Amino acid sequence: MARRWWALGALVVSMLVLAFDLTILNVALPTMAGQLGATTGQQQWMADAYIVACAALMLPAGLLGLTVVPAIAAAPWRCRSTARAAGRAASDGT
Repeated sequence: MARRWWALGALVVSMLVLAFDLTILNVALPTMAGQLGATTGQQQWMADAYIVACAALMLPAGLLGLTVVPAIAAAPWRCRSTARAAGRAASDGT
């Protein structure tokens, strides 16, 4: 049951970060449009493209996190158990 709450917390934090990113984009959009000479419709396309790109990358990033992060997190434990096994083998004389 506790894993569900961690998953919900991760989802809430990721949505909060996405909301902050979109707020920053909307603040910067007038400056970007002025420098690029974009119309209102083109500004809307910029914002929509950013939202779609973030949404499209969210699932692959989650999959990457599920596969890579546990391996990285377990690496110190593997090194420690390998060193312990090597120490035992050396003390046994094998």
